[in-house]
Amino acid sequence: MNGRTFVILFATLLLTPGCGTRGALIIIEDTTLTRNHFGNIVIGTDNITLDCDGHYIFGSGSGAGITLVGRSEVMVENCDIINFTDGFFLQDSDNNVFRQNLVEHNADEGFDIQSSNDNIFNQNRVTENIRDGFDLEYSNGNLFIENEVLQNGRNGIELDYCNENVFETNIASDNQQNGISLDYSERNVFETNMANNNARGFQIESSNNTFSENHACKNSIVDARQRGSASNTFIANVFCVMENIP
Repeated sequence: MNGRTFVILFATLLLTPGCGTRGALIIIEDTTLTRNHFGNIVIGTDNITLDCDGHYIFGSGSGAGITLVGRSEVMVENCDIINFTDGFFLQDSDNNVFRQNLVEHNADEGFDIQSSNDNIFNQNRVTENIRDGFDLEYSNGNLFIENEVLQNGRNGIELDYCNENVFETNIASDNQQNGISLDYSERNVFETNMANNNARGFQIESSNNTFSENHACKNSIVDARQRGSASNTFIANVFCVMENIP
C-alpha cells in the first residue's frame, strides 16, 4: 500500500496508545489499519483498498460501520465490524469487492445493500445481527460466494426487487426466520448453498429463478417453500420438507 490518509469528519482523531484510533474517518487512498478503530468509516473516493488487517471497527450502536455511497472499484477486506446500526451500508455503489470481513452484533443489518450492482461478496462471516445478514433492495448482478450467514435475528439473505444475482456455496443457517428469502426478484441463480436450522430454509415468493444442488434440512417450519411464484427451475436440490416445490 502507498500509505494511509485519514480525513476527520466531526471530531479530532484521537490516538489511544495500545487501544486504537477514535473518531469518524473518510478514507481517500489505499489504507491498511494498524490498530482497532472506534467510530464510523466512510469510503470517500473510488479505486482504493481498505485493509483492516484483522482489526476491529467498533461502534456506539448507531450509523454504519463502513459506508459506500456512489463508490466504485473499492475493495474492503479483513475488517471486523461490531455494534453499529448496519455493519456495511451501500447505496448506488457498483463494481466493488468485500472479502473476508466479520460483521456481527449490529442493531439492524449486517450488509444493507441498496441500488448497488455488480459487486462481489466473498468469504464474509455475517452473524448475530438483529435483523438480516445480507439485505438487498433493487440491487442486480452481484456475486455472493462462500459467505457464512449465521444466527441473525430475521433472515440470513433477503432479496427485494433484485435481479440476476448469483449465490454460490454460501451457508445461511441458524437464522430466526428464513435462511434465504426472495420477494419480487427474478433471474437469480442459487447453486450449492446450504440453509439449515432456520425457521424456513428457502422462502421463495418470486419467479424465473434457478436453484441447483442446494441443501436445506432441519428447518423448524419447512425447508423450501414457494408461494405466488412461477417458472422457477429446481435441479438436484436436497430439500427435506417442501411446499409447492416441483
